[in-house]
Amino acid sequence: MKITSRLSLMLIAGLVFALLATACTGETGPAGAQGPAGPAGAAGSDGSVGPTGVDGPAGKTGKQGPAGEPGPQIVAGISFADNTYNLEGGTGKSVSGPLTITGWGFQPNENIIISTTTNARFEILMTADANAYGAFEKTSSKFRFISSTEPGIYSVHAEGVDGTKAASYIKMVSEAK
Repeated sequence: MKITSRLSLMLIAGLVFALLATACTGETGPAGAQGPAGPAGAAGSDGSVGPTGVDGPAGKTGKQGPAGEPGPQIVAGISFADNTYNLEGGTGKSVSGPLTITGWGFQPNENIIISTTTNARFEILMTADANAYGAFEKTSSKFRFISSTEPGIYSVHAEGVDGTKAASYIKMVSEAK
């Protein structure tokens, strides 16, 4: 009888299992409510760069900007009819012969101061006004230096009120040229 009771028990367990399996095979019921969101995952890696797109149409022309500062003068100069002058003695040395200076490359109608610095002091030789083309020529029949002016070569500067600058030289000698 031991076999029968085991067999019966197995038979009953098989029947219960078959009933449960049959009961679970019915239609799917409605979905339940959504649960709360879980924590965000880690950021993924960057993707590869895509191809360059087509150029878009040109934009509208912008407004005119303000005028810029005037550019520097590139070519301005002065020259003397003769760069060598004889210093004559006495108090306040005068220079023999007329002093003629020609200038170019200045601004039209610019006022110009022509000066030199000798061993003794700063001297204004003359002033000039450029013409409508930025050029001038000016002659002084005689001009004087203080008595301590020594013979030598000195720089001469011409500077216009608009900022144009030029330079040359003058040579002072104490004997005849």
